[in-house]
Amino acid sequence: LQRLAEDQIPYATMVGINSTAFAVQRASRRQLETSFDRPTPLIKGATRVDKATKQTLTAVVYIDPKRSPILQVHEEGGKRGRQALERFLIMQGWLPNSWRAVPSESMPRDAYGNPKRAEVNKIMAELSASISGIANSSRRCFVIRPGQRSHLTPGIYRIRSRSEGRAIMPLFLFVSTTQYRAILHWEPTVKTEAQRLLPDEVAKAIQRAMATAR
Repeated sequence: LQRLAEDQIPYATMVGINSTAFAVQRASRRQLETSFDRPTPLIKGATRVDKATKQTLTAVVYIDPKRSPILQVHEEGGKRGRQALERFLIMQGWLPNSWRAVPSESMPRDAYGNPKRAEVNKIMAELSASISGIANSSRRCFVIRPGQRSHLTPGIYRIRSRSEGRAIMPLFLFVSTTQYRAILHWEPTVKTEAQRLLPDEVAKAIQRAMATAR
């Protein structure tokens, strides 16, 4: 009994806690996969586990800190952080600090529905080539700033040919606010799963320890 109390019971408790933690991690992955439309591998693999030891008897299930800023706005709602393109536009004075650039339907997307990074880099390169960023530019891309007099909505446009009107394709449109709803509910989901699984997992591990004790 003393050996069980000092060695096997703490070990079994550790095993039960870690089994629960990895089960919760799997539940977290399912939650992330179903909450988003075509989530990227970066999103699906965002959950981490710090395992329990016999000394700590504590495991931690958490979101990778490098990825948490992406998910936090979907967990809590509110305004999303700035993208690289938006930081570039703000530096040039073409986009107010509180505004955001939203991709149009004609903006090329990757397999996950996000603007293609190569295309975004190309846009910034074209805009940087002649740093005016005004309408009627001879460059392929031009910017209509918020407050600028134009029949076009503020945004980034590409000139596809020398034709007018229909040949001007919107790539990004500028909006004064982008408010996200809290859709993820990650924390209550994993907490409920942990509370559901932990008693049985620890009990099973202790039963195995007692059955194999010598």
